[in-house]
Amino acid sequence: MHPFFQRTSSLILSCLAGLCLFLAWPPLPTFVFSFFGFALLFIVEQKIPRKFGHFFWHIFLALFIWNVATTYWVFNATPFAIFAWLLNTLLMTLPWLFYRWVKRQYSLRIGLIAFTAAWLTLEWLHFNWELAWPWLALGNVFAKVPNVVQWYEFTGTGGGTLWVIVLNIFVFLAIIQPQNQKKFASYFVLKLVGPILVSLVLLNFINDDGEQVNVSVIQPNVNPYTRDYSYQENLNTQNTLLRLGNSVVTKETDLIIFPESSLPSNPWVQNLNTARDITQLKSLLQKTDNGSIIIGADVLEQYSTKKTATARYAEGQRIYYDVYNADIFIPKTGENEFYAKSKLVPGVERMPYPKQLQFLQKLAIDLGGIGGSRGTQRERTVFTTDKNIDVGSGICYESVFGDYMNDFVKNGAQILVIITNDGWWKNTSGYRQHLLYARLRAIETRRDIARSANTGVSAFINRRGEIISKTEWWEQATLTAQIKTNQKITFYTKYGDYIYRVGLLLTCITGLITFVKKATKQFKYR
Repeated sequence: MHPFFQRTSSLILSCLAGLCLFLAWPPLPTFVFSFFGFALLFIVEQKIPRKFGHFFWHIFLALFIWNVATTYWVFNATPFAIFAWLLNTLLMTLPWLFYRWVKRQYSLRIGLIAFTAAWLTLEWLHFNWELAWPWLALGNVFAKVPNVVQWYEFTGTGGGTLWVIVLNIFVFLAIIQPQNQKKFASYFVLKLVGPILVSLVLLNFINDDGEQVNVSVIQPNVNPYTRDYSYQENLNTQNTLLRLGNSVVTKETDLIIFPESSLPSNPWVQNLNTARDITQLKSLLQKTDNGSIIIGADVLEQYSTKKTATARYAEGQRIYYDVYNADIFIPKTGENEFYAKSKLVPGVERMPYPKQLQFLQKLAIDLGGIGGSRGTQRERTVFTTDKNIDVGSGICYESVFGDYMNDFVKNGAQILVIITNDGWWKNTSGYRQHLLYARLRAIETRRDIARSANTGVSAFINRRGEIISKTEWWEQATLTAQIKTNQKITFYTKYGDYIYRVGLLLTCITGLITFVKKATKQFKYR
């Protein structure tokens, strides 16, 4: 091992590792730091060969620094962020414990393979279970520099995660094996430069063919912290939406997009075509040839029995009902439709596993006027405009889930829309990260994206992940652009998170074989 790392204490190395992972993260452009954070933690493990507890706390410290420094802004919405940081840090230690366990039974090489698989498994879990938190998936680190990862159309963020881990391993091996330093350094350079060159080549083969769609996004800038949902304030909000809509609508307008939860009223499903606020907005479309509207709202659905685990009971009316964080599609002609957000923020919009933990439903934090767990739906609804443009509209947190957004495209979406309310995080890196992650969705699906945010930032993003135009933070604004449709299906859209699934399979196989080997060894010594 290099003398510097021999002399430096494990505690300092752990802190440096956490700092590297933080400095690599968007909105900072210094992604190269991500290639060294895990390498430092591998060295920490080497320096603490026997004391398990000592090793655990050093790893925990580094990962906790990363979590807090990168997602500190969650605390602006709820003090429960502290528990989220602790839980996620604890989960992140599991691949490291798995690595140490497998390494002791086999070898360093097998241990490093096991760690790679285990980390991919952890990210797969965070994309799929009901405590989902894929915000810190390593592949997201390149959201600020989309030209570096144009190959995400083949791999998704899982490919980026694999790339980061492999480069960290080469750095680690170069440090602990001075005799092979040149070899591993050359591997590092090849693995670093190769994907970047591939990405730059791919940029030259992306065309902008497709039908032009005239889209306007609205940013009403309603402060979520002071909004009281009174009759007068709701009336003022509706007037603001109508005024901003009128300022952009023209004969050529194809689509007007309002942000998440911006409709002042909470319409019932059976009244989507007659609710006053919706009818008033639909009047905007009379100026257009083939215009449509997408707007975020809390939509209610009534049942005669407790049909779902998230259904609430209204004592006075003696009915059960679900509340959806939804987007409502309002075409110039035809029936209105809605899509219910189904990737919900754990503990905020939904208590995890509501069927099993039904007694905790009322603890869900209120971030939008109606507390408690929201309902979901199975399918990704695609809206078809009067101009026959198929639109997939993800809501807020859903835009962080690559394979989830794929389903809109599989169902026919030719363009993507993201509606969100980022005001909860105030003027922090939270809303910036959220915007940048949308750039990765554009690359993965090769779909142009129109993003409408209540506070900031609203934007248009092309299929290369480039931001065409955007608003400023915390301002009332509108934005209009011409984006293009695309009907082609990328490799990643077709096969989804296959890299994560391979990691899950390898983790299961490695864990089973290692367990059997250890059990057999113990049996022999009895």
